[in-house]
Amino acid sequence: MSRRHLASLTRTSHRLEKLHGYLKSGDVGSAMQLASLSPTSKLDGILDFVVKVNAIDPVLAKDTSAFFVRKDTQLAPDLTRAYASKDLVLPHVAIKDILMALTQIHDTRAVLQILAMAYKNKLIVSPAAMLQCFVMCRSSPEHVAMNPHPLIEPFVKLAKLGLVDITYPRLGEVILEICLKHGSVDDALKCYPIVKAELSTHMINLIDNLAKLCDSPDVQSMWIQFALCNKREIAEQLLESIQSSKVDPSSKLYCDLGKALFRQGKYNLGCAAIEAALVKNEAIPSSVFTIGFQGMTVSSYGLDSLLNLFWRAQKSNLLSDGASEKCVEVAIRACLRYNEIDQALELHRLRSNSSEEEPSRFTAVLNYLEQAPEPCHLLIVDFLVHRRLDIAMALYNKLNDANVVITSKTLTNILITVKHNADDVAIILQYALKHQVRLPAAVATAILAKGGRDYEGVVIGFLNLMQANLIPINGIILSAMFTEHSQHNDLRSRAITMAHSQVNIMLEESATQNQVDITGLVAFLFLQEPETSMQLFQRCAQVKMVLLPRTLVTLIRHGVLDDEINEVLEHAKATQCILPGSLVSEILAKFGHNPSTLTCLVNLMSSRLITINRNILRSILYASNDPQLIEKCVEISKEQGVSMSSP
Repeated sequence: MSRRHLASLTRTSHRLEKLHGYLKSGDVGSAMQLASLSPTSKLDGILDFVVKVNAIDPVLAKDTSAFFVRKDTQLAPDLTRAYASKDLVLPHVAIKDILMALTQIHDTRAVLQILAMAYKNKLIVSPAAMLQCFVMCRSSPEHVAMNPHPLIEPFVKLAKLGLVDITYPRLGEVILEICLKHGSVDDALKCYPIVKAELSTHMINLIDNLAKLCDSPDVQSMWIQFALCNKREIAEQLLESIQSSKVDPSSKLYCDLGKALFRQGKYNLGCAAIEAALVKNEAIPSSVFTIGFQGMTVSSYGLDSLLNLFWRAQKSNLLSDGASEKCVEVAIRACLRYNEIDQALELHRLRSNSSEEEPSRFTAVLNYLEQAPEPCHLLIVDFLVHRRLDIAMALYNKLNDANVVITSKTLTNILITVKHNADDVAIILQYALKHQVRLPAAVATAILAKGGRDYEGVVIGFLNLMQANLIPINGIILSAMFTEHSQHNDLRSRAITMAHSQVNIMLEESATQNQVDITGLVAFLFLQEPETSMQLFQRCAQVKMVLLPRTLVTLIRHGVLDDEINEVLEHAKATQCILPGSLVSEILAKFGHNPSTLTCLVNLMSSRLITINRNILRSILYASNDPQLIEKCVEISKEQGVSMSSP
């Protein structure tokens, strides 16, 4: 921006500031001296008008100045009448201000005078002001609702001349809404062609049907209450009134009624509304069927009728958006819920060309129904949809006999269902091995821990699956497989061999790549082979393997000798492994009061790697004669806020 232009803007700003001050104080004479030959602002337009008024009536000029500058809205009605009597025409920049003021005090007569002035003199009317004129007709705590009829003709005239911007947001919607809520249907229909291009589809549907219902004012009124005032409870009454009269509404109206009736659980009437829509041979949205099928969670009442209507619409290409994925899916779910298996399969064929879905129980049911022979269908639906757990093995036998591949998810569900029957569990595990079906580790752990480990066939089944990499080899499963009193020594040896093999692989990977947490397998081996556990621990330590606290606790309790405990404690400190405080008394009882062991324990406490309390600290004090160690324990108690005095 040039310096000259900036100076010009500054002078203009100072002039307008002075002009505003003179007009506000009513000093019209001084204001006139600041008049610009080329007006650039709204204030200049007001000044020009004040000058004209001043030539006729100086008092009126002062009031005009007070209204437009000081915003004294109470002057608006008197000013309007004065301008009309003196044949003064407001500038277009002043129309909005005076209309806004008049609507605030609900002076309809004065509003009409201003609109007539604007039409006569071809003045542009602000759409915001026009909107406010109609909003004035709404009821409020201070004012009752007003009839918008007097405003319709001025609006239509101004709009046809292009003096009102009908694209202003919600202008047309609000005008029609106010007319309809006041019962002025004819007025709404008169405005409709002018504002139609800016209306929502909902309002267009509402007005179009009002025109079609013109032979029945009662039905018109109910339609307004239903569509505009959202009184869905009159849907049944409205449908009956339409059926008993000679009016011919659109299919969209029938669809709206159908949706409302479906949501109210009135499926018979909802289907009647949809049938009436289809008779008109006009496209209808699939969402109306979606709502109908979604609501059928308690009863199958109306399902057959709705399915027949859906197929009729689909085969006649009357679904505006086709058979949408959502619509077909909820229809299938409704059919499966009430054992309409043939219908479900026919609907599923509509989806066969759709993109691949994420595997789920729903897709599994449909895949089984497609692959399995008909005698299996009811069992599939009963188990996977209705959750009848008592037929789990019956379903397995039928699917197996029919050579239908059972998915991992379904096989897992069957396995969980029959977990207390060892023979059935063994059969399922054999199937998983034969057909290379992966099973989750959590299921294996749960079945073994709940008594499955007492049955040789179950243990063999899980070992076979782990060896085939169909269940991950981990220490939790192996630990759940054997207790101290287990009699399956040959199986125990097999599990130990498997664990060693897996640990060797994982330690090699850990040494060359990223560290792998094998702490569960290590803990299992510590328990099963305590005599070699220290060697395994040292291998883990060499590759800086971080072992869990419970793994180190297992090692200390079962596989560490007197001269090895310090090495384990040093490893815990090096890997920041937090040990339970109860372990301190066990170590002192098992390994005695070795000064170096006591030092290791105190170092762990100092690093907050052993959870401590008063009794733990006192046990260290009683076991040690080293003044420095005792002093360090006292410091730890102060640092960590642990009192060593008796309670």
